[in-house]
This record gives sequence, structure tokens and C-alpha cells, in this order.
Amino acid sequence: TPSLRHLLKNQYVGHVDKILTGCMIFFMQLKVSLYAGVFLIISFKGQAQTTPNVSKQWVDSVLLLIRNSHDLDLNTKSLLADSAFQVAVIQKDTCNQVYARILQAWSLDKLGMPDSALIQLYWANQMFTGPCDSLILMALYANLTSVYLSLNELTRIDSVSRIAMDQWNPAWKDK
Repeated sequence: TPSLRHLLKNQYVGHVDKILTGCMIFFMQLKVSLYAGVFLIISFKGQAQTTPNVSKQWVDSVLLLIRNSHDLDLNTKSLLADSAFQVAVIQKDTCNQVYARILQAWSLDKLGMPDSALIQLYWANQMFTGPCDSLILMALYANLTSVYLSLNELTRIDSVSRIAMDQWNPAWKDK
């Protein structure tokens, strides 16, 4: 039979792995939140006007992080999307404003707030303009169908799908 010391040692190793993983995720979230907060403070002081490329890169990187990260929880993704939206407003970047709201809506829907998600998507639909990447429009339609599914609005899912298919252009290229 294994000794108590051996059992505790093996049990402790498993907990250390879990604790280290949890700490890494926590510190990554904290780092992203701190960067977002610092950047917003700088932006609201008017200094973002002098560095539009830096703020555009920051918004792009945050939106990419939200889309691709499996380590961030949904609430953090929603908050980061809102921060990216606020910076995009300062920069007058309508396309990133729309995309930030689409990503935030996805998180809100998954958090069980489909009504709030739908409001974000309605706003994004009204603000979408032709110069924006067509993939943003398709992401909008995909999220609308997801939210309508959460709301059990099956006829609306069909309508949105038809609109999306009618507007799809195979000649579209990534911008």
C-alpha cells in the first residue's frame, strides 16, 4: 500500500498544476485588463489623437484576442469588446466599432443575455457601411441567427439566413 506521504505528494502535484494554470490564466486576464485600462486612460486624455496607428493596432489585437482566445472567460471577452469599442469610437473607426459590438453580442448571448446581444447586433446592423470588410457583415448575420436560436425565433433565423445568402458574393476578398 502506498504511504500517506506518497499519496499527499501525488495529490499535491496535481493541485500545483491546477494552481499554476489558474494563476497563468488570471495573470493573462489581469494583464489584458490593465493594458485596456491604461490605454483607455491615455485615450481619454486626448493623447490617442497623436497615435492613431497604435490605438488601431491595439483595437485590432484585442478583437483578434477575443475571437481566438479560449483562455478568456465570456465576461472578460464582453468587457474587452466594450473597451475596444470605446477606443474605436475615439478613433472614429466605424468598422471596428461594429465588429467589437458583434463580438460583444456573441459573449452576451453565451452568458444568457440574448436580449442585450440583440440590441448590440441591431446597432451593428444599422452602423455597418460598405467600406467595412464583408466578413464583418457575415459575422453579424451568423450572430443574429445564433441569438434568434437562443430566443427560439426560428422564422427569424430563416429570414436572416436568406438575407445573408442573397448578399454573399464569392468574389469578395479579405481586406
